[in-house]
Amino acid sequence: MEVKSEKLIVKNDKAQCKLQFSILDTGIGISPEDMKTIFKPFEQVGEQVRQAKGTGLGLAISKNLVELMGGQLNISSQINVGTQFWFELTLPVVDYDVTKVSVQQPIIGIKGKSPKILVVDDNLENRTIIVNLLAPLFFLIESSNNGAEGLEKAIEWQPDAIITDLIMPKMDGFELISQLHQSPMLKEKLIIASSASAFDTDKERSLAMGSNAFLPKPIQVETLLEQLQQHLKLTWIYKNKLQETTKENRPTKMIFPPISKLEKLHKLTMMADVDELEEEIAILAKSDMKLKPFINKMQNFLKKYQLDELSEWLEGKIQDEK
Repeated sequence: MEVKSEKLIVKNDKAQCKLQFSILDTGIGISPEDMKTIFKPFEQVGEQVRQAKGTGLGLAISKNLVELMGGQLNISSQINVGTQFWFELTLPVVDYDVTKVSVQQPIIGIKGKSPKILVVDDNLENRTIIVNLLAPLFFLIESSNNGAEGLEKAIEWQPDAIITDLIMPKMDGFELISQLHQSPMLKEKLIIASSASAFDTDKERSLAMGSNAFLPKPIQVETLLEQLQQHLKLTWIYKNKLQETTKENRPTKMIFPPISKLEKLHKLTMMADVDELEEEIAILAKSDMKLKPFINKMQNFLKKYQLDELSEWLEGKIQDEK
């Protein structure tokens, strides 16, 4: 695909800024029939021989991200002419002063026992974001797709904190909060309600029903860590200059799991089963601290949805071990 033009139009006033993004390519175009399914996950349209290598997740993820920011991804196309994608976002104007931003040492871990965090959200991208933020700090993470599944997991696993979305199928976050408070085993657990809703009523309702804190989406790492530190009484481990210099001068050898585990991870990657991959990575993270560099590399591939690159990397390591 050749990108012919990329447009950014900014319309500004004192309170808000409207951004319009537009990308036009000169490819083979998309038929009206294929336009109906192009935003569905794992869909790839057009002649098979002309399709690029991939899993068919890019447009589905882009659409979800744009909608999370309050916009809508649009498309128009002509066969043998090209295709245009565009969207608009209305964002608040922020008075940013770098001199007011506090400089803090990076957090690299937690003193004492690793807290257990249960993430309940029907959106895979939202769950992945929290996992990618907390797993490198040695939090133990489990996830569930809805409130009903989350309640079962909480009873079984007994997490220290539950981070729950509010709008979900089967059982929403409000009902989950209510059920958690009715359980003798879970009523004292930390509950953080999370939502992208612009209405204060959702925040107020979740707090009134018993959540300890509210985490707006898109999630800000500083806010999440502040809430966990405050309510779980955590003490952070910070990276200092001496640690950083020592680490730079001493190369870290990557330790790999057994070949049977590598083959299982490779099979899940070929199937694009991201949920199962995340579960396997979480199990590995708990099994051996020496696997942390390997876990981090796996998480970086998943964070960027680079399943093809991950598959090739795992396949290479499997061949090396044989």
